Amino acid sequence: MVVGFGTPGEAMLKDIGRYEEDMAYLYSLVNFRAPRNQYTQIDPARMVSEVASGKADVGVAFAPDIARYVRDSSVKLRMVPVPDDTKRSDGQPMRQSFDQSMGVRRDDTALRDALDAALVKARPQIAALLKQEGVPATAPSN
Repeated sequence: MVVGFGTPGEAMLKDIGRYEEDMAYLYSLVNFRAPRNQYTQIDPARMVSEVASGKADVGVAFAPDIARYVRDSSVKLRMVPVPDDTKRSDGQPMRQSFDQSMGVRRDDTALRDALDAALVKARPQIAALLKQEGVPATAPSN
C-alpha cells in the first residue's frame, strides 16, 4: 500500500494496525520534492504508478493530488473516496473529507465580501476545472 506521510490516510492505517507492514517500501519512495507543493513527500504520479504497475495494491492519497494521474493512467484505475462514517479504534469519527477556507483580518469585511462574491462568480469555472482534472466531486458540507 502506498500512502503519503503525515496524511489522514497514514493516520487511518496506523489506527487499524496496517501502517508498519509497508515501511521499507514507503521509505523507498521519498526521494522527491514536488515543486508544486514542497511538503509532498511521495510524488503523486509515482503513487499512482506504483498501483498501476501492481507494485502496490492500493494507494491512499488526497484526491486533487492524484486525480490527473489516475485519469491519464494507461491502466484503468478507480478512485473511491473514503466514507466519512469511518471510525477510529476508540469509536471517534475520523473525518476523511475537508472543506477549504480562507481567512481575512476580522475587521476587513470589504475584503471578505469581495472574496465571497468572487468565489460565487467563479464557482462554475472551479467546478469545470476540478472535473477536467478528474477530481471527484463531493456534496458541500454545512
